[in-house]
Amino acid sequence: MEARRRSVVAPAIAGLLATLFSGSAAAIDLRSWDLNIHSGVFRFVVQRDFGDLAVLDIETQLLWTRDAGFIGQREWSSNAAGQTGAREVCANLVVGNRGGWRLPSLHELSSLADTAREDPTLSPGNPFQNVFGSYWTATTSAKDETKAWVVAFRATYGANEISKDIPVSVWCVRGGVPGPDKY
Repeated sequence: MEARRRSVVAPAIAGLLATLFSGSAAAIDLRSWDLNIHSGVFRFVVQRDFGDLAVLDIETQLLWTRDAGFIGQREWSSNAAGQTGAREVCANLVVGNRGGWRLPSLHELSSLADTAREDPTLSPGNPFQNVFGSYWTATTSAKDETKAWVVAFRATYGANEISKDIPVSVWCVRGGVPGPDKY
């Protein structure tokens, strides 16, 4: 049994170390979110393949824009004035010459939070830049179609439903499988 456990664990550790030290976008096949990496230094890897503008979360295998503030605030969807909403901004985003970005689900964005921390509520040593305030998720309220969930990272962590016509910051993600869009 011990030899069998080593044969499974050793390749995973080797893959983790290779990804950590190479800075490439190669993913480690974890297939679950059971891994819990408390240190931002080991959990997040800046991706050179994306011009250092994206960060791989080893824990979830999701790729995030490194600068959480570069898109700014948007309404959740397009409005009559022709402004591009949060979902459309992510869908049209190109980072490191790659598209495929999207607005994260409530669970995906919440996975970044370290609830033991404040201002911002992220693991120490994380490489993210300009993390402030609240960010839209792709998750619409199941109780009220005119509202969507936002996740706050400043002061303390929190998730709330708010009206889709309020400007809130946008933080895009790439990879994974989008979760349910209503809670």
